[in-house]
Amino acid sequence: MDLLKVIGLKVYFDSRDGMVKAVDGVDLSVAPGETLTLLGETGSGKTVLGLAIMGLLPPNILMEGKILYRQKNLLTLSAGELRELRGREIAMIMQNPLSSLNPTITVGEQIAEAVREHRKISGKAAWKEAENMLGLVGLPPERVRHYPHQFSGGMRQRVMIALGLACRPSLLIADEPTKGLDVTVQLQIMDLLSSLPGYTGSDGSMLLITHDLGVASELADRVAVMYAGRIVELGGVRDIFKKPAHPYTRGFIAAHPGNGLRPIKGQSPSLVELPSGCGFHPRCPGAGSLCQREIPPLSDVTGTHKVRCHYA
Repeated sequence: MDLLKVIGLKVYFDSRDGMVKAVDGVDLSVAPGETLTLLGETGSGKTVLGLAIMGLLPPNILMEGKILYRQKNLLTLSAGELRELRGREIAMIMQNPLSSLNPTITVGEQIAEAVREHRKISGKAAWKEAENMLGLVGLPPERVRHYPHQFSGGMRQRVMIALGLACRPSLLIADEPTKGLDVTVQLQIMDLLSSLPGYTGSDGSMLLITHDLGVASELADRVAVMYAGRIVELGGVRDIFKKPAHPYTRGFIAAHPGNGLRPIKGQSPSLVELPSGCGFHPRCPGAGSLCQREIPPLSDVTGTHKVRCHYA
């Protein structure tokens, strides 16, 4: 049974330019103990999908579909019920620690506050847990008394990971956890993330949001490739990186510096003015008239490998 199952999710919101279709009919699932990587370029809707799962989008956002966590539809829960789940069962590591952490409160107090709120333990025990969590992510426990500005970028990311893990959630959503860090620190964070699902228990799962092929290939059990608000390919790591079936996936991999730095022609479409039919057809070398008319379904390549392409 899946821990998380997203069914036909749409997330639309108004902007000055028109209606933004940030998530446009997404289906995906995360099994207990699994790391699913959501891979795609900036502006494809990945972060909005993560925030939708967390229930952190503004109330004026239009959402349709289902987000089932342990078979409970998160879109039908009250604000109080969502607060109970957030942190305790589902947690998110935001991609910008400096803006996500409170600059006026020590990191120890921020971790301890989350632990007191969700695990219902004493202040002294919560403070001790904050020290333990910093030690878990490779930071000296005595730094609980320091403020966010006293940490480097990589250290702040470790603090965010400690904060996300503090209540031992069953599902951890990590949004671009290595973004903006130098290569050495990226490797350290990836090594840390690779051990996290086991820390939260045998069924601990992670939804990893990234545009980095290296991060995806190292940490994922399965990969969902997102383009213009839709999942265009879904499969195991070997399926995606060794036998990519969607033209966008092949182009995205080829554009990586380690693969020859061959960029995809054209620009990603505006989420306000999506092309008719397949969203990738204006940039696709193999597109036909059918691609311009009809959105392809997410169809099986094999039992575990799916692709949204008429000619895959």
